[in-house]
Amino acid sequence: MDSHSNREIDLKDTIITTKMESQVAVEDYEYYYIPEEAKVPAIVHKFQPDNDILFFLGGTKDQERLIYPNNGPWEEKENEVYDSFCDYCEKNEVDLPVKLSKSETLRFLYGNHFKNKDTVTNINDHYAYKREISPIILNEDMKKLIDNGLIYMHGRDKCFRPIVVFRSGAFTQVGSSLEDALQATYFVSWMIIENCML
Repeated sequence: MDSHSNREIDLKDTIITTKMESQVAVEDYEYYYIPEEAKVPAIVHKFQPDNDILFFLGGTKDQERLIYPNNGPWEEKENEVYDSFCDYCEKNEVDLPVKLSKSETLRFLYGNHFKNKDTVTNINDHYAYKREISPIILNEDMKKLIDNGLIYMHGRDKCFRPIVVFRSGAFTQVGSSLEDALQATYFVSWMIIENCML
């Protein structure tokens, strides 16, 4: 992000929630700040990817979607598997932890090879994990890992996707626990997904 900048960062310019405010020191606001130049540029909204960017064939007859637009368009098979999943949830009185958009639901369906039961389990596990680790309040070792470049965003590619660099060597340099490294990685990844991507 914008680590060690000289300018003072105001709380309102960070992703710090009311729940987190008392746990984050003012000097650590820089870790919770997303600079304007890292946010989604306006031109991204005009970008129209072709099928080679939307889908990946991967040497099989079945294509895999790489981009999930908020409002489609969706392939016929995608509409069918989505409807099938909704029917499955209704018939089995599945109570998902959050209301998912069609785009989010299709991500989970693709990730679980369109198996409805596995998709429900994965959604529940995913959101239970998010609740368990949120919010992440950075400790000294996590901040050292981030400062030493364990994981960071470094510009965008020609399709405007963030380029994320992961340096495993930073882990051994800092000598922190695996848990702190995982938490620091999740924290930076989550910030990029939520603030720098569509």
